[in-house]
Amino acid sequence: MADLMLDSARRLQAAGAAFRVCPDNTIHEAMPLVRPGDAERDELGRLTMDELVMGVFRHALAQAR
Repeated sequence: MADLMLDSARRLQAAGAAFRVCPDNTIHEAMPLVRPGDAERDELGRLTMDELVMGVFRHALAQAR
């Protein structure tokens, strides 16, 4: 699964993407295998659904205060 994710990330990067979003509640479990910064495996930044949801939640909470 990590190899599939890396191949997809490389394709996105080649197309000009600055980062990718993993819009899935299961595949993100493999994300620790493909962390950004490991130039040999993955140079493209990523966001997972839980990171996106937490970001929205934190923003909403800050606005409510």
